[in-house]
Formats: sequence, C-alpha cells, structure tokens
Amino acid sequence: MGLAGMLGQGVEPVIKAYAVTENYENTGGILFAKHAVVARRLGACEWGDGEFGNVSCRRAKWADEYADTGIIPASVCIWEGWNFECGYCGHRIDRDYLPYPSWTPNAVIGHQNGSAFCDKACHLARKRKDDYAESLKKRVFAHYSRRLERRLPGIAVHDLGFGYRGSHIYVAHNGRVEHVVINFDWPGQEVGPASFRWSKRPSGAGGITCCFGDKDAFEVFAKATQP
Repeated sequence: MGLAGMLGQGVEPVIKAYAVTENYENTGGILFAKHAVVARRLGACEWGDGEFGNVSCRRAKWADEYADTGIIPASVCIWEGWNFECGYCGHRIDRDYLPYPSWTPNAVIGHQNGSAFCDKACHLARKRKDDYAESLKKRVFAHYSRRLERRLPGIAVHDLGFGYRGSHIYVAHNGRVEHVVINFDWPGQEVGPASFRWSKRPSGAGGITCCFGDKDAFEVFAKATQP
C-alpha cells in the first residue's frame, strides 16, 4: 500500500454544505452531510415527499464554514440568491428587495432554519406582537379559569401548553382571541378531563364537554355544584 493509501485510512469524510431544492416549486435549503447522496436523501424527506427523484442537489461551498453549527445567517443566504418571507410584514426578501434606499441583505435578522426579518424594525415589531399575544393568552386563561372554578368547585384546571392535555388559546394575526380551550380534571372522572370550549365563529359558540364514558358521572357532579 502506498503512502497516500496509508494516510487515507481512518480519515473521516469532511462535512460539506449542499443546496437541496424541490424540482417543481424550487423550495429547499442548505443541508450539511459527508456525501451528496446523504444530503439529497435528507432533502427528499424534508421537501420532496420522501421521493429521491423529486429533489436536486448541488454543492454550496460558500456555506461550508457554517458546518460546525449548521446555522447559516439569512443575510448570507440572500446574498447567494436565496429568498425568505419576512416574519412580520410578509414581504419577500431577496437581493432586489429595497424597502428603503440604504437597505442591503446585511440588515436581515434571522437564520435559515428560523424566522427571517427585513431588519431590526420588523424583528422588534414581531417581538412586541408575540409578547402581546402571550400576555393576552394569560389574561384570557385566568378569566375563564376563575369562572370555571367558581361554577365547578373542586376542579383542577390544566395549565396553558401542558402537552395535548393542556389548555390552549389561539390568538389570530389581528391580535384577537379566536378559540379558547380550558381542560380540567374533576372529582369522579375515570376516562379523562373535561373541557370548556369557546370559539369566535359561530358567534360565541362554546360550552363544556366531557368524555362519553364520564357523561353520567359528570352530570351528577355538575348538578351537585349548582347553587
């Protein structure tokens, strides 16, 4: 065996960057792998419904330097011809986008695998919007929880976001509450928690439901708590 062969033994292939895109809509992204076939297979699962032939793969040497973290700034991608949708105003961000004369892709906030924003202003506006939505969810949750606990003493309300069993409140893009689901445990339940549900459409539709197997027991419990 020659010197080159001996030096090659035990050497791991270098992680490289590959641009993988779906063949019809041209959606895709940069993936990191040791071989193109691996990147293409991953891209097929992500963007090509698992079909190897639905995606194309090519080297993206400009992104090799981000292989260690896998995090590529959106601004770098845009300079290389990719585009994003702003996570606040919804505008398409590409090299030709010019919201104001001094704008360049360097102003973009975000990275490839997360939300991207035109600039700091859009990023800050989205943060304020998200903070408001979270605050609104907590206020609405507290309001309905208090009402339920007064009406049905002895229940234990599930916190917001407590997995699939938790309570959920959906705030639309316009900052208004669209749906409310408050799940709660109650004395005597055997199958599962009951729920209070409210929806803006149809107007004010909602009520309390429980698992079918608990129906009789819940009706007895609810009647016993009536003033």
